[in-house]
Amino acid sequence: MPDKVSEMIERVLIREGRDTYTDDPSDAGGPTRWGITQGALAKWRGRPVSAADVAALGRSEAVAIYRHDYMAPFDTIEDPSLLELIFDFGVNHGVGTAATALQTVLQRIGYYTDTIDGDFGELSREALAKVQNDAALFYAVKCERLEAYMRYAGRKPANVIYLGGWANRNDQFEKQFAAADAGASVA
Repeated sequence: MPDKVSEMIERVLIREGRDTYTDDPSDAGGPTRWGITQGALAKWRGRPVSAADVAALGRSEAVAIYRHDYMAPFDTIEDPSLLELIFDFGVNHGVGTAATALQTVLQRIGYYTDTIDGDFGELSREALAKVQNDAALFYAVKCERLEAYMRYAGRKPANVIYLGGWANRNDQFEKQFAAADAGASVA
């Protein structure tokens, strides 16, 4: 699925403002370019980085970070709609938060019985493989993401100004059905 992954990363780059450098004091991410925060760049490079390092971040390194740190933890997800939603969720909230949301939904529908730990490991993958209604799972994860935005704004009321944009970002994701699914019931 390398071509699909590259397309998903390209869409994240667009949603994140392409190569725009920002350092909005009200944004907890701090200095950011290509959607990569100072903290994410420091983790990737394995050492502290400055705001100037973030400002100088090149596109190819940003793509490598997205591929390794945000896509790879979920690259066994076969449903491309769910994969892109979870990938973008991880970019926007952190990979652990995205995995927690997926585990929460899988547990709620009875497929995941282990501890919700934010690690998309073997038990999470086994639970996901049991799902029979991909659309219902997809939209439940989308709801979890919206709830995560609401909780984030609730913990830091200054973030309420971002809720509209966050909700719009979440609304960009729709379940895409394979040609074989056309006409099949989602019930």
